[in-house]
Amino acid sequence: MSDENDSDLEEATDWLLRLRDRPGDRRLAEAGLRWRSSSLERQAAWDEAEMAWSALGRSEPALRHVWQRPPPAAWRSGGRAVIAAAALAACLALVLGPTLALWLEADYVTGTGETRVIRLADGSTVHLGPGSALKANSGRSAALLEGEALFEIARDPDRPFAVSAGGVEVRVLGTVFDLRMTSGMVDVELAKGAVEARYGSADGPGPAPLAPGEALSFSRATGEASRRPIAPEDVGSWRQGRLFVEDATLESVVEQIRRRHGAWIVLADRELAAKRVTGLYDLTDPDRALHALVAPFGGAVLSISPYLRLVSGL
Repeated sequence: MSDENDSDLEEATDWLLRLRDRPGDRRLAEAGLRWRSSSLERQAAWDEAEMAWSALGRSEPALRHVWQRPPPAAWRSGGRAVIAAAALAACLALVLGPTLALWLEADYVTGTGETRVIRLADGSTVHLGPGSALKANSGRSAALLEGEALFEIARDPDRPFAVSAGGVEVRVLGTVFDLRMTSGMVDVELAKGAVEARYGSADGPGPAPLAPGEALSFSRATGEASRRPIAPEDVGSWRQGRLFVEDATLESVVEQIRRRHGAWIVLADRELAAKRVTGLYDLTDPDRALHALVAPFGGAVLSISPYLRLVSGL
């Protein structure tokens, strides 16, 4: 898609958002009609934007009653073009607001596509994944506030190391393990050593031990845990740009791809989001990974602009 077409699609998205926000504004509706009538390219951009939002269940075709007849082809827009990037930036600010507050609590953060290696005071090393946040507490403890991290814990038999994430606590002596948190799950994968993981307070169920080559997935809603095997060499494979998932929700995989993608990814189809997936995805090419993820279920990815991807079921 050319830069000019990107601009048309961004403007079309902006018109769609404004018209939905002010459905009774006749003047705005007429201005939108003039804009889309001014060229075949703009009409095509409008159709694509409207199709995307409709497919996602976000809208019915906007103000269809106003545009019942084909517009004059020669009618040129005299209205002021408003670039949709501004509207999208405002939307993203609202979406990311809680995350920003969370990151203010953290000692270490990474942005989209960024990784970081952290050396803790006790000699342990943390490989912090993209879009992640870590709080390093005093003593031998830390909290993963967002995202994913691989921990290489320095051995100290007298002082176990504790890491918390989304209601799950992992206690270790000296080991290598990966901890990942999404909106619905917390995953613990062990490459070396031994760990114990529990959900909730000490009054709840006892800790579950893991051996190398094992993984535990905890539901953040119920605390229910499921155990599965994993090759030790695949633990933390995100550091090599590979994502292995087994019986994960499609939504949780989209979250992981989103942390590596320069665009915001919108997944509004709840039926598609709940699909279970198993596979290997190339994180070095997030768009390709996204297409590979949804295609087996008849899903589609629409690139609205360099900053927005809409994922829908067909």
